[in-house]
Amino acid sequence: MFSDDRFVQDRVVLVLAQSSAFAQALVERWQDLAPVPEFTVITSADGHNGNQYKACHLVIVEAAAIHSHRNLLQRLDAVGTPVICALPVAASRNAKVNSRGPEPIVFAPTSDQLRADFPRMITLNLVDRESGLDTLVTLATEVLKRIDAVLRAKKAESDAGSQSAQLALGKYVAESMHGFNNALTAVLGNAELLMLENSGLTPQMQEEIEAIHSNAIRLHEMMQRFSSLEAEIEAGRKQGKSAAAGSTQAYLSGT
Repeated sequence: MFSDDRFVQDRVVLVLAQSSAFAQALVERWQDLAPVPEFTVITSADGHNGNQYKACHLVIVEAAAIHSHRNLLQRLDAVGTPVICALPVAASRNAKVNSRGPEPIVFAPTSDQLRADFPRMITLNLVDRESGLDTLVTLATEVLKRIDAVLRAKKAESDAGSQSAQLALGKYVAESMHGFNNALTAVLGNAELLMLENSGLTPQMQEEIEAIHSNAIRLHEMMQRFSSLEAEIEAGRKQGKSAAAGSTQAYLSGT
């Protein structure tokens, strides 16, 4: 089971910004509030270097940078990568920033325009630098935790499917073992009778019957090992169920 902090730290957040100022402010604020993931920052000044971006789990885009990174965002949207768009974005170069008041708005698409182009994009209005960045970090962290939950659900589904396949195979093997043992007992018994009543048998026939008997005994020993393995698998299954129940209880109780 993942710990939330460990999970967040193992994720990659791609920041698409108009300038490095927004990305720097976001990363600094994130460090004050929550476990910090790995960041990849691409600014509009980087041009088409978006093709070099590292695979990411979440995208945070400054609204003023939408136009510069539209192609990249469309590719990410196509594969279902979560995207959060910050509106409005960083202050313009010549504007005086007031950390207690609203930030100046740089030219950016409206929320309606963004929804039309990127229906799955999450938009967030950063009315104030301090509280806006706090909200952005909180929202982004929750999105990463939701990704964690989805991955856990997929893993559980995969594990359940694998266990079902193993149980079906085990049931088939167990049923086949009984039929095989019955047939093997008949072969072994008949071989022993022929070995006792060897009158009229040529030396070659006797040798072949002894080979059948010898191999039947080897097969019987192999089936005995399968029976032991079946018991071990059943014990492991019970132990696994007990461990899974304990993990679930620990997760629900928060320990």
